[in-house]
Amino acid sequence: MSESDRNENPQRSKMVRSGVPSILRMVPSRLFSWVAGLPLDQARTLKTDDRVLPPVRIIEGLCLRFGVKPANIVSLDPTGSLRDIAPKWFQNGSAKATIAVCGMGNLGHVYAGLLSARSDVRVHVLVSSEDRAGEIRQGLEAEGGIRVHRDEGDIIGRPEIVTHQPEIAIKDADLVILCVPSHCHLPLLQKVVPWMKDGDYLTCAPSWGGFNWKAQTVLNETGKQIGVFGIGGIPWMCKLQQLGAAVQVIGTKKINAQLPLRASDSTFATDVMSCLLEMPVIDMGNFLNLTLAPGNQILHPGIMYAQFKDWAGGPFSEAPLFYEGLSQEGVEILQAMNDELVAAAAGIHAQVPDYWMSATVSLHLGIRLGYEDQIDDPSTLRSAIATNRAYRGIRTPMRSGPDGLLPDFEGRFFFEDVPHGMAIVKGVAEIVGVKTPMHDRVLSWCQRHMGKEYLVGDRLCGRDLGETAAPQAFGITDAFTLVDRCTPLRMAS
Repeated sequence: MSESDRNENPQRSKMVRSGVPSILRMVPSRLFSWVAGLPLDQARTLKTDDRVLPPVRIIEGLCLRFGVKPANIVSLDPTGSLRDIAPKWFQNGSAKATIAVCGMGNLGHVYAGLLSARSDVRVHVLVSSEDRAGEIRQGLEAEGGIRVHRDEGDIIGRPEIVTHQPEIAIKDADLVILCVPSHCHLPLLQKVVPWMKDGDYLTCAPSWGGFNWKAQTVLNETGKQIGVFGIGGIPWMCKLQQLGAAVQVIGTKKINAQLPLRASDSTFATDVMSCLLEMPVIDMGNFLNLTLAPGNQILHPGIMYAQFKDWAGGPFSEAPLFYEGLSQEGVEILQAMNDELVAAAAGIHAQVPDYWMSATVSLHLGIRLGYEDQIDDPSTLRSAIATNRAYRGIRTPMRSGPDGLLPDFEGRFFFEDVPHGMAIVKGVAEIVGVKTPMHDRVLSWCQRHMGKEYLVGDRLCGRDLGETAAPQAFGITDAFTLVDRCTPLRMAS
């Protein structure tokens, strides 16, 4: 199924305005139609209706080929409120929609604080244990709510419920937001989906790591008819300061993306998340565009490998700066991993020619698109990482040893980004016949320190493959099945 087939009914947003008409005003519609691969009537619509959002490949083409900033193509410009977008959430005279935030790490605190500060939202928080819930409630009581520190001004919000019991947090929720690492997605989905009502919505931020396969598995198991969509990237780089009381937003994305399991949910997902996140959120086309969008699955294992591949076991007096301290060798490792990922995406397109993989851009461009106004020197991959103010001051994850600090091989950079990041890239590459020598080298090193076996030689067939989110773990072994399982149009609507 080609991505262009999804665009027969262009997405028209109440929250996002498109700048494409002004940029392309002088381009004849027939030429634009041919270049963009769109029907002529759609090309004309994009030039005359600035509420119709362009396909992601057009947005990225303008950014890549003409240096246009994303903010000049799509921008937040609401013509509707949350009540207009989701009227069912306000039935029976309710003044507020109910949103459940699952997980209260860095990101969960920002969600819970910002959303509960809104006059049209009540927030329920679900955490892993009563001890955790009690600690958060203590922080709320002591400080009067969660203070979200932002450059544009602090916001304080207070969730109405904090609990470890899903039957309390979930049963009345209109929207459930998962804010946990990708290796926690499946068990959390199995915990919360049974308590959701048909017609409710669930999203995950971010939703890389095979989220769509995991969500569809749980929907099949439970028979629930709920709308599920993923959010492309973390909306905010953030750091928890005090549990239940304060969190610092370090950097904010300028544009984000959503991907629905059902194509019919796309416009709703765009509008509701643009409203709640207060940033333009566009349809990314297909889940493979997100799964293979270069990000943490390259950055985290790649930089850890560069820092510690020659480590002899001795302690460190302090944790190195993770991004700002990136070495030239580290850049070369990241670039090689990026090239392999892009080649895997090209391999999909080669086997399924009418399937667009345009969102699999370079790591360098991906960082620039996400943080364009926060990068002091965007000229090279290394400078875009090292001078990104959203990354400033972030140190390498370490653990305490008897004589100092030691690398943390048990943290998220390994147990999230390797089996639910690198393994997916490796799995896709195997399916389309693309060699990945740098991924193999880094993955072999990582799994040795993790005590796992995903890779045997250069093949993804180790004893722990079932613990990963590689497509093979979901029975996907050919390109056409891979495409089919990642295309929203193929889901029941």
